[in-house]
Amino acid sequence: MTDEIIEMARPEGGREPIEGDKSPKEKFLIKTTDEFNRCVDHIYDLLKSGYTLYREGIYSSSNLFSIAAIEEIVKVYNAIFSKDVDGYAGKGMGKKIFGPDYYLWMDDRLTDAVEEEDLKEIFDLYNSGALKDLRNDSLYCERRSDAILLPADHIDDKFARNMLLFAIQAYEDNLAGFSLYAIEISKKTDKLFEEIL
Repeated sequence: MTDEIIEMARPEGGREPIEGDKSPKEKFLIKTTDEFNRCVDHIYDLLKSGYTLYREGIYSSSNLFSIAAIEEIVKVYNAIFSKDVDGYAGKGMGKKIFGPDYYLWMDDRLTDAVEEEDLKEIFDLYNSGALKDLRNDSLYCERRSDAILLPADHIDDKFARNMLLFAIQAYEDNLAGFSLYAIEISKKTDKLFEEIL
């Protein structure tokens, strides 16, 4: 390969600004059931996207959507209870939402579907804040030890499957009961869970 520089044309225009785009970000609050349900739709879209990419064998991108769904689940959950949430569910947030021991919140179907050591690895990543790094590794190529590493080099089918099941269960155990609409969406997430198995 030569060392030529490739210039990419940047499309003119882009999307039209959405009303309110230019206002400063505020603390994330959920004020109404309708707002909560909109967040549920967003989370379902993330889970469905992760599922679709997993089925297509695009494991690193599936993993990216699973992690994004987990982050959004934590953000929405905390917005319901604390009303003081920033845009990212970071280090230590897992203990606040899921309990200090990873056994406390898991439904039997998750422990039946994912090996204990694999679940412990996911909880350790989550509780240490390392999911943010894994999210980046699922998206960006980089150079390490004098070699190019692609996202596919970090994430295999088993890990992507386990993260997606974890994300779906996180929705089920933490948000599914807060509105009738969220319960209806949980029927869809249940179907995704079963199809992944």
